[in-house]
Amino acid sequence: YPYHSISKLASGDRAAATQAFADGSRAQQAKQLPEATAAYRKAIQLDPSYFNAYFNLGVVSVQSGNVAAGLVAYETALAIEPDSPAARFNFAVALSKANYPIDAASEFELMLAKSPTDPNAIWAHFAAANLYANQLRQTARAREHYQKVLEMNSNFSQAGMIRSWLGANP
Repeated sequence: YPYHSISKLASGDRAAATQAFADGSRAQQAKQLPEATAAYRKAIQLDPSYFNAYFNLGVVSVQSGNVAAGLVAYETALAIEPDSPAARFNFAVALSKANYPIDAASEFELMLAKSPTDPNAIWAHFAAANLYANQLRQTARAREHYQKVLEMNSNFSQAGMIRSWLGANP
C-alpha cells in the first residue's frame, strides 16, 4: 500500500463540525451512505483534526464500496490518533479488502502489539491468521494467531475450522 505522509492537521470549528458529524451519524444509521459521506466530509472541512469524522468516513466509504477512500480516511484518522485500536483494526480490514495482504497483516500485528486486550483482538488474530495461511503462505505465523484465537475463546465461532487447519498444518 502506498502510505501517505500526513502532517499535523490544523484544528477548526469543532462546534460546527460536531453538528455536521451528527448529521452524518443520523444518515449513516438510516443507511443513507451518500448523505453520511457528504456530512462527514463537511465535518472534516470545518475541522480537519476531527478524528471521529475521518473514522466514520472510513466506515461509510468501505461500506459504499469505495475502499480507496476508506483507506485514506482511516490513515488520516490514525495520523490524528495513532493508538486507536478500532481505527487500526478497520484500516487493516480495508487493506485486506484492497488486496494489500502484507500491509494488512502488518497493521493487525501493530494493533495487537499496542492493544492486546482490545475487544477486537480476537478478530485481529483471526484475520491475521487467515492472511498468513491463505495469501501469504506463512504457516508458522498463521499457526501462532490461530492458537491465540483458541486461547482467547475455545468456543470461537470458527473454532472447528481452526482446529481442522491446525491438524492439517502441524
